[in-house]
Amino acid sequence: MAYQKNGKVGEYIAEKFLESRGYEILERNYKKKVGEIDLIANFEEYIIFIEVKLRISIAYGTPSEYVNKKKQTKIIKTAQIYLNGIEKATRFDVIQILKEGNKYHIEHIKNAFGINS
Repeated sequence: MAYQKNGKVGEYIAEKFLESRGYEILERNYKKKVGEIDLIANFEEYIIFIEVKLRISIAYGTPSEYVNKKKQTKIIKTAQIYLNGIEKATRFDVIQILKEGNKYHIEHIKNAFGINS
């Protein structure tokens, strides 16, 4: 249960972070059979598919390292379903959040992966 709570906290922090930078959140927790996308946003000429990872330790790797090829493939397939008929540039970002004490360190990794990566 703590895992799910941290996930929701991370998504909330990421959403507020993105909104403060002018991103328009289009979807939260977009789910299809093939996978789920934490946040989908509109910014400038892009529709951006965002995976959010929050960790309290980097003992087993940084949060973004948990977005492996298998996870990327699921996100890409889910994004293709979302984009059905939409003609707009796309981007796949990761927001990694590291919690240290009561502080959250946020890193926005733009173009973290893509369809051809």
